[in-house]
Amino acid sequence: MRIKQYVLGCGSISRLQEIYEYKNLVISKILESSEIVKALYYENTDYLDQNDLEDPSVLIYNNVFPHRFIPDNTTTSNIFLTASYKKITMVNNRYIVGNLVLEVFTTSELLRTDYGMTRIDFIMNKINDLLNSQKGVGIGKLEFIELDELVVNDIYSGASITYRPIQFN
Repeated sequence: MRIKQYVLGCGSISRLQEIYEYKNLVISKILESSEIVKALYYENTDYLDQNDLEDPSVLIYNNVFPHRFIPDNTTTSNIFLTASYKKITMVNNRYIVGNLVLEVFTTSELLRTDYGMTRIDFIMNKINDLLNSQKGVGIGKLEFIELDELVVNDIYSGASITYRPIQFN
């Protein structure tokens, strides 16, 4: 599954275009995990026991955003995953590098699960298993940089995990 058709490109700047396409590949890889999809979609504490989604792309721009997203305080309870870049820089006038930041957050009433950890911890663990130093994400490996808590607003909180793309093909 590719989300490329759902995300606007950045024009003719080919190096930046590759960065944004890489982010979309990472999101696509995450949406291939039925466990992550279920944790994002179902609000039940036993989300893994629920049916697989036929089309996980329904989560795009509902639960999964290829950009930073902050729900307002009137938004109903939901689970969100965002993907964005920070600190994009040029190295030796040849390569553009940056940190890929994935944020997962929800309201306190959706944190509890039947699986011995919070929903945020479950999703972050699965994302890290899927992405950390794994080949096959797309154009290279992802190096784990940090995991940090995240406070979005008075209602939503969660965690952010940061990776640096390395060894581009």
